[in-house]
Amino acid sequence: MFRKRADGKFTTTDIKKKIGEFTFGKDAWQYTYRVEAYLHSPEGKEPMSIIVQPQKNEQQPSAEKNILDVKLTFQDGTPVNKKLSYQDRLWAIAKCKGMEGEHVIFTLWEDDEKGDGHNKKNQSIVKSPPVLVDSQGNARWNFTLLNTYIALANQREDDKKQHEYYITAEYNGKLKASDNANANNPEYKAPPAPPKKPAGSTGGTSQPKPAPPKPQPNSPKGSTRPNSPNNQPDKKGVITQVKLTDKNGKEFTKNPKFGETIIVHIESKNLKNKKYTLKIWEHDTIGNNDLLYSHEHTFLGDKINLSMPLTAAMQKTGEIGNDPKNPDSGEYWKGGQQEIFAEVIYIDISAKSKIIDVDIMEAPKPQNNGNTATGVKNEPKPEAPNSTKCPRCEKLTEEEVNKIFTTASKINKQALMDAFNDANKKFEINTCLRKAHFFAQVLAEVGTDLKLNEPEGFNYSVRRLKGGDYVKGTNWVKGNNNPNEGGYYSNGIKKDWKSSPFSYFKKNPKEAELYGRKDLNSYNDKGIQPANSVAIANIVYDDKNREPKYRLGNINKGDGWKFMGKGIIQITGRNNYTEVNKRLVNKGYNIDIVENPDNVLKHKESVLSAMAFWYWKDLQLKVGGKEIVDSITRIVNEATSTYNIRKENFDKTYSIFQVDKCSPIKKDEPTTGKWRFPIDNPMLCLYSQGGVEKPWHGSFGEKIRDGSSNHSGSDLLAIPGTPVYACLEGKIERIYTSTSLAGRTIVVKVKDKETFKSLKNDYKLIYKDKGELLEKGFNPDGEIYFVFMHLSRFGKFEEGQTVKHNDIIGYTGISGKNGNNFTTRNPHLHFEVNNVGSNSGINGKCNPMVYFKFKTEPEMSAVDKKNQLDIKNKEWK
Repeated sequence: MFRKRADGKFTTTDIKKKIGEFTFGKDAWQYTYRVEAYLHSPEGKEPMSIIVQPQKNEQQPSAEKNILDVKLTFQDGTPVNKKLSYQDRLWAIAKCKGMEGEHVIFTLWEDDEKGDGHNKKNQSIVKSPPVLVDSQGNARWNFTLLNTYIALANQREDDKKQHEYYITAEYNGKLKASDNANANNPEYKAPPAPPKKPAGSTGGTSQPKPAPPKPQPNSPKGSTRPNSPNNQPDKKGVITQVKLTDKNGKEFTKNPKFGETIIVHIESKNLKNKKYTLKIWEHDTIGNNDLLYSHEHTFLGDKINLSMPLTAAMQKTGEIGNDPKNPDSGEYWKGGQQEIFAEVIYIDISAKSKIIDVDIMEAPKPQNNGNTATGVKNEPKPEAPNSTKCPRCEKLTEEEVNKIFTTASKINKQALMDAFNDANKKFEINTCLRKAHFFAQVLAEVGTDLKLNEPEGFNYSVRRLKGGDYVKGTNWVKGNNNPNEGGYYSNGIKKDWKSSPFSYFKKNPKEAELYGRKDLNSYNDKGIQPANSVAIANIVYDDKNREPKYRLGNINKGDGWKFMGKGIIQITGRNNYTEVNKRLVNKGYNIDIVENPDNVLKHKESVLSAMAFWYWKDLQLKVGGKEIVDSITRIVNEATSTYNIRKENFDKTYSIFQVDKCSPIKKDEPTTGKWRFPIDNPMLCLYSQGGVEKPWHGSFGEKIRDGSSNHSGSDLLAIPGTPVYACLEGKIERIYTSTSLAGRTIVVKVKDKETFKSLKNDYKLIYKDKGELLEKGFNPDGEIYFVFMHLSRFGKFEEGQTVKHNDIIGYTGISGKNGNNFTTRNPHLHFEVNNVGSNSGINGKCNPMVYFKFKTEPEMSAVDKKNQLDIKNKEWK
């Protein structure tokens, strides 16, 4: 490279490259340069040289990215200026600068430490998923102050009259905290007041009344015979029912088994916030009953569900009794079963459940369970699940439909309910808030008539196509056959003026004259010329007439009419029909809407296609209320003029579905506090390490790599430096740098096996023909390990330490043999689920997709695929 001097001559800059690119500095615009290619010596002339004049960069430097403020508000947006109550719905709002399109993480903390401001020693309660900063610089997270947080807050200070909570927002390692907000502690017990002197007393002390005698702590209250009247609910009516059910709260259809979890259901009256003792007994026909569990709890309401793990230690206690040195001589099981029941004690009142049979575990492993006289000293306290699951979340009712679609036919309303209630769990439109967003959009697309089997209409007047027209009005101007002009309203009100939905005809008015409707004596009489709907659809939806951003995949003649808007959300274009069809097939619906697009005009398919579209676009994952309606509208129908109408619709559906009263259980979401994905937005790699499109290469299978080699986990696309999470509560089993291709590796041994098992789904093999397997000798009841490979660096944890689901244990990378980086086109996290820890091979391992719903090729959006392509086009070293 040469630079031109003041005398007009070019002299060398001493910058030489065999091949590559030149980057000019910020002051380079002041000079002229010559770039020349030569073999032996420069010639200084074309064609081997070019003159370059860099341009001055007029852009201002980007503003510093920063979180300015964090605050808490109630669900309706009012400030938190009074004490909170448990079950309040709240907003955490971060005001940001220069961060549009970035993500922040919110964390709810309980303040235990002295002093103001955030202290990392305070107790972290729950974290949000990454929350997008909108165009106004706001990030918003909606959450509920759950009753289950009471026990967490009381772990350190259970004598506190109130709990103090605050929120932090985190970006790029920097935190900003909100002010504290107080919530009354329902389990707080005030110290007893000193006894008062009796009225008229002249001296001395008065003796307090002796307290009523308490029951012996280890003695069951009444008979444990199944038919004893003492096994019935307490006759005083204070504790009305104690009942044992399966983990879903339903009657047992088969015996539970030690190692599983059951629910203790308790109903009471007038005991809210009172303390009670829960005991679990093993019933012996001969000898004393054995106490398996005893712990104090609080009545949080008239109906309580407590999750109770049936542990191996309980089984052992039932076998040998509460005193290991003097084992029971009585009957402690029969036919491979033990008999247990629950007892609830409040002061001197006792109520018990019926006795149930529990199957024993075969050859239970000995455990260091810290047995004392009660036998269960070190057993975990049962965790109270959210017993406030909203009964409206997962069902669309006739009453709700009638309020939304006020002029719809009974047939259409019933068809909508049948299809929606069949598919809402599959497509995850299964909370009141999600339903409110979905039907706000549907109402805008099809109106209150809910015409399920009517396609998009193209009956546009010439005036409407060219720019706009009144659809209602006054002063009708009659059409004219010579010249050929349509009639129109010369006056009207603003809401009856409809602008052109298609820019094409604005630019091509002669074609609008050719294909648009021309009326004669009245609006829509078609007295001069009817609209040519087929021609209009084929023109405006043809890809060659659309900007690249808005192309629909309509490349064949007639695609515009064939794939026009249909269904209750008006799916449009070949590409959209194809993607929606994939989701329908993946969810088990044998429907082909690509070869037969008119299938979408059938009642059921009209609804299902809209739900599949919603699921494909991840709209069910959007978090927020009215403030996110516009962002959903831009995905459903960006060019619409009904943005405000859709927000009004949301106000209506929000009220109809009673969202403000809803507190759903979000079992399948990674922010439940129990589990999460190993990385954010996990998806399988579409490309091989060499950059060839082979999406099966990253899946679990035998000889899945082109028939030559096995693959023992899932490869999840991840730019180096992406945080890696533990997924479930566990123990760091091993941290090491492999001498093989695994690189820096962490192995986590799962402690919370029950949650792990609950994650199992009905994953269907996508690449079975390539060798994909569900498992190879994997035992879900054995020891469970997660393995994380190719890390760039390890986190703060050491071997033997316990980790929670949301703890960052490391960061993704491209490390291979001895920790050295390899060269790749698909930087990824290799993630395994197995029984064998760091052992190589596929034996004793499972396809992670069976338990974790990572995005697969058919489920990826266009944005996902573009991201994969961009990453593939770079060589990572």
